[in-house]
Amino acid sequence: MNLLTRLFALHFDRSFSGKGWRQLAWLFGVIVTVFLLIYLISFAFIFPEPSLEEWTGIDKDVPMGRLLQLICLFIDPGNIVEVPPYLRWFSLLVVVLGLILFCGLLISVISNMLERRVERYREGDIVYPLQNHIVIIGFDNMVPTLIQQICDDTHYGNCHILIQSTQPAQEIRSKIHTELDAKNENGFHHTTAADLSLIMRYCIKTSEMTEQFLTITREGQYQFSDIDGKNSYTCCNHNAFLQMMDGALSGKTGFTGNAGYCYVGALKRDDRTFIVALLACGWPNNKTYKWADTKKLMQYGISRFRKISLDEIELDAGEYAPVQVVDGQGTKIGEEVTTELEVAPVKENVELLIEKDQEVHIEYQLSRKLYAPVTEGDFIGEITYLLGDEVLAKRVVTVKNTVKRIDFCWCVKKTAELFPM
Repeated sequence: MNLLTRLFALHFDRSFSGKGWRQLAWLFGVIVTVFLLIYLISFAFIFPEPSLEEWTGIDKDVPMGRLLQLICLFIDPGNIVEVPPYLRWFSLLVVVLGLILFCGLLISVISNMLERRVERYREGDIVYPLQNHIVIIGFDNMVPTLIQQICDDTHYGNCHILIQSTQPAQEIRSKIHTELDAKNENGFHHTTAADLSLIMRYCIKTSEMTEQFLTITREGQYQFSDIDGKNSYTCCNHNAFLQMMDGALSGKTGFTGNAGYCYVGALKRDDRTFIVALLACGWPNNKTYKWADTKKLMQYGISRFRKISLDEIELDAGEYAPVQVVDGQGTKIGEEVTTELEVAPVKENVELLIEKDQEVHIEYQLSRKLYAPVTEGDFIGEITYLLGDEVLAKRVVTVKNTVKRIDFCWCVKKTAELFPM
């Protein structure tokens, strides 16, 4: 007996957890089985049967047969008022079973099917065909070059490029435009002061070879010889800024006929790091302009800028307080259900320099009301850090606690708790 029970339970779980049509098939089978049992039990009672005279009467109401009466009771509870008094208790049982099967199980099955489809969509199991799209999975330094090649190929002239990556969209867009804008319509390669500053920042802050880079670029003079030891060589560092200001870290000089004398240099003062990039800072006979301009710009930055940390800015707790969940399951019927929110940490631009008279403003874009069901990790909105019109960083806000939707079974359970046996 236990083996048969386990086999039935296993078959039921596999079927009922499958596709939606299997759940509907089970529900249909249960409804038919229960109705057949009701129909057989009904023979223990006397139901009014239609007579030939009643059928031929024009002005008389025609009574229904046993089967049709049971179907009407099973589907529509309102028909119970037309049942003879001696059938009221049996009819009440039929009505209750009909409510449970039609109103309860049917709604639960359909709701479960919709929730599973939403879950499959979130997990990526449901896909939609894309036409005239090129999908790039992931993002690295080679993607901008790949995009340039795609744009140059006439075969892909009408295609849209879709990049799927965990990196923020604004960051990807900025990197692509920085790379592609370095080449203008005439194919002339150039750079900008912003590019030079980013390269210097990478070298002195984020590169794995930062220590080696600083050691080499801060060396005033270096002597070495060839392998045979016959010839010796001396290299002198032309970065005069290293001796001009305390905290000078590194720098690189340059010259072209179009850009003139150029320089990019870095300086660290207390907990602040400054980078200056100069282009077209004088032509021959004006080589020292870049040193004087760099010193002025560094002094300006030291006197006007302060360092802040976005993590240290206190958020308004009232803005991301628990949110109401409409139609959500709580501890009792009629209770207002809420769920707490979770704010993701700042991932980029955690520390930055701003002017002393500037202030960082925080903008909250959050949903104030949710509708059940909600799942832990569902997107609720964003908290944006703004410096004027510039977006410094964004923090994603998600649901912390899962809240299920009120259904028939939950209502029956909570109603039973109100009237304990």
